[in-house]
Amino acid sequence: MSNIVFVASPLRALTKELFIENQEFALDFCKNLWNYKKEIGIAPHLYCPQFLDDDVEEERIAGMQLGLKLLNLCSKIYVIGDRISEGMKSEVEAAKILGVKIQRVVNVERFFKDK
Repeated sequence: MSNIVFVASPLRALTKELFIENQEFALDFCKNLWNYKKEIGIAPHLYCPQFLDDDVEEERIAGMQLGLKLLNLCSKIYVIGDRISEGMKSEVEAAKILGVKIQRVVNVERFFKDK
């Protein structure tokens, strides 16, 4: 069975366009995880906004709680990009507590070239 890994990257944005761009970035990363590393990426920030509104605090918290529960299924967390958001900080702290391996990925292109 393939490794199941958690993908942490920024979601919140000042504009709807940037929000969508952040989701596309995470989606591309998950696709490449499978194509290049044969790992299955769990990215709650791709799934939860389908039914939870990130701009409604109660719904944002519910999505983050779901993400932390899903982190329990993962062997590793990839912390993606050059910026770590507040949500990502929470995920990294939870990974430390759970003993989940943490891997920072700033240069995504090089990461996938280094199979």
